[in-house]
Amino acid sequence: MSEFRMDRTAFRIRSSRKADALFPEHHLELLRALNREKVEYILVGTYAMLLHGFDQSREILDVWLSLKSENYSRTLKIFNDFETTGIDLTNLSLSGEEMSGVFTFSTSLNFIDSLAVVNGLNFKTTYLQSYWYQFEDASVRLIRSSDLAKVRDALELK
Repeated sequence: MSEFRMDRTAFRIRSSRKADALFPEHHLELLRALNREKVEYILVGTYAMLLHGFDQSREILDVWLSLKSENYSRTLKIFNDFETTGIDLTNLSLSGEEMSGVFTFSTSLNFIDSLAVVNGLNFKTTYLQSYWYQFEDASVRLIRSSDLAKVRDALELK
């Protein structure tokens, strides 16, 4: 990940310890709902890059979700509660061991895209190795920096 550059904005956001300094209101509400409903997810993509101290300017929320049975039901409930538009689960693998997908949302929570597979990573293993990043007013499940490069490449983030 040496091509990333440390950014003063990322440093300021990390040091503020307030979730609302990083996330737009809709994104923070969605993350809190995922936590409240005990959905297995991992924050990946642009916000994960910022929390690991790397420059990223897009305000896009990328979450990697387990889509196994109960987690899938809880996820659909949240998507319905937030009236997210355009979600298409047809290109995601809903069978087999993996059953996960990365969902990308705009700041207004309009669904942008989904990705079925993150090459080189397994959701269950990555989830177990991820950790809770604590803000004063919220917490998010964050991918380890060593796994972030693989997700970044899959999402084509530079």
